[in-house]
Amino acid sequence: MRTLFKPRDRASTKATKGGLVNNPFVLPTIITALKFVAAFVIIASNVKLFGGGCDSNHYHAYALSRTDRAYNHWSILLRKLNSMGLYNRLGITIFLIIAASIIIPYLVARLSAVRDSSKPEKAFWMAFTATAAYPTLFFMSLDIYRDVPMVLLFCLALLCIKRINNGDNRASVIQKTKFSALFFALVGMLYLLRPYLGLALLAAYFISPFFSFSKQPLALWIAVFLVVVLPLGHQFGIFERLLRYRALFRDGAQGGANLGIVFSDDAWLFPIIFVKSLLMQLPGFFFPNKASVILFILEGIPFLWGVVYLVKNRRFTDKFVDFMAVFFVIYNTVWIIGNDNLGTAARLRIFGYIAVLISCVIVYRKHELSTYHGSE
Repeated sequence: MRTLFKPRDRASTKATKGGLVNNPFVLPTIITALKFVAAFVIIASNVKLFGGGCDSNHYHAYALSRTDRAYNHWSILLRKLNSMGLYNRLGITIFLIIAASIIIPYLVARLSAVRDSSKPEKAFWMAFTATAAYPTLFFMSLDIYRDVPMVLLFCLALLCIKRINNGDNRASVIQKTKFSALFFALVGMLYLLRPYLGLALLAAYFISPFFSFSKQPLALWIAVFLVVVLPLGHQFGIFERLLRYRALFRDGAQGGANLGIVFSDDAWLFPIIFVKSLLMQLPGFFFPNKASVILFILEGIPFLWGVVYLVKNRRFTDKFVDFMAVFFVIYNTVWIIGNDNLGTAARLRIFGYIAVLISCVIVYRKHELSTYHGSE
């Protein structure tokens, strides 16, 4: 008697399993699902969801008119939403979780796309997965912090720059003017939320056309920056306001995560202390607790790998990567001088980390394309 169910061919079964394992959609789906589960557990158990930081508590108090002191325009926006009957702390938090888990990873993946790529889905899901797995970005979505809205606006501003720089022969003058106007509008919004973030993007817009990451002698530029720009900036008092703000960290407790770095009045010692501050904050070579070690492993090490990868393969960069390189230097210089707390550094460096991630994926795809065309 013939069997009703014919056994599947081994090769077919193996191919199916292999297809499932190699499917680039699987990992980001798992990560996104786990993030939603974790967020649901946090919301359901009320584990420091609304008490995880002074910033979010102040935003909530200002939105409900319990205080009249507004730290920034994010709190003002929340009060306006409340006056229109549209404010709900939990509802906004849920939107921020969705933005950090799906919308921002999608935008980063779009920003990482390379024209004429033969397998764009691989690069897309690579960028999506890395962004979705970003711990600090997810943590900052668990309450009404301003960080996730700023990252969202930042990614939209980068999309404008990508459209402006992509394909000079295809984009019309009208299209470039339209995206430039939209970029300036987004920069204005970011300026209201964090002034030096908006100014860094604006400066990069005007400086990047004269900079080439693939052709400029990086060692020379780094030397000029450390030996000339920083000492002169300190000597002429350009960083004075940042240093006064940095001194505020010494006046209050910051969870034991203060670096305790004091910049010298000697202009020639300023670059040395700057490098020390950079190493402790940007990659995170400062370990006051277990959380800092975990954060360094999950964020700092991948960031360092990305920087090394970009420098080694910088011949595959384009004008969009040039823009992000200029932004990276300007923006990080400001907050590295003005900040002295590791917890705050984890929030401030999100924008630089995303710029490095996008640049790495672009360079990776261009390198692959170059290898593919070279073998033909």
